[in-house]
Amino acid sequence: MKFENLKFENLSFGYNADNPIIKNVDFNFPLGEMVWIRGSSTSGKSIFIRLMSGAVEPSAGKIIINDQDIHKLGYLHYTLILKHIGFGFDGTGLLANQTLENNLALPLRYHANWSEAEIQTWVHTLMDIFKVTHVKDQRPAFVTQSIYKTFLLLRAFVLRPTMMIFLNPLSSLDDSNRDSFVSLLELFKKYHGLKHVFIISDDEPQLEKLNPVKIWVQDKTITKEKESIGKRMSA
Repeated sequence: MKFENLKFENLSFGYNADNPIIKNVDFNFPLGEMVWIRGSSTSGKSIFIRLMSGAVEPSAGKIIINDQDIHKLGYLHYTLILKHIGFGFDGTGLLANQTLENNLALPLRYHANWSEAEIQTWVHTLMDIFKVTHVKDQRPAFVTQSIYKTFLLLRAFVLRPTMMIFLNPLSSLDDSNRDSFVSLLELFKKYHGLKHVFIISDDEPQLEKLNPVKIWVQDKTITKEKESIGKRMSA
């Protein structure tokens, strides 16, 4: 899928109507970029991933993708768009009754027209990058937090999405796997059609390696850091 535009139009959101987290925001998000979304712990920067995933709806205003209001598309139509977006949430999210390997394979079995041999080859390729193949038969509840987080990240990559959105992707990872995550983004950009990356995080040293465009969420609004040029991703 080709993403032509992504923007908020007069968008507000808050759990308390009298104290919105963001208010009356008009913002065109950069596409074809590595975008780093920053802000204080109470700024509301993490709400971007929840709005984009459909987990919450804006209190007012619109989320526009390819000139369409996503909340007027209906669930089935927006699901077709979501297939092209990889989400890397923080915390929990893996299926407890499935092995770690199956947690990666299931999206391919449901959404990709691949043979089981192709699925297994791809899943093992991803696990090998992070050196976690040895725990593939474990259930999520029986591995370390670092391993759990690694599989959350790998699941975001498994369908080879055009766009990826991550919340705190580097937390709980050791230094080696932090480097592997950065390398995997660059690999997918080069070989697997990845065009647009949004990372919501405060982890500065590692993310600076990606030379990102920086966006700030503060004072209930969203602004682009003017001095952040960023290295353009290929269209």
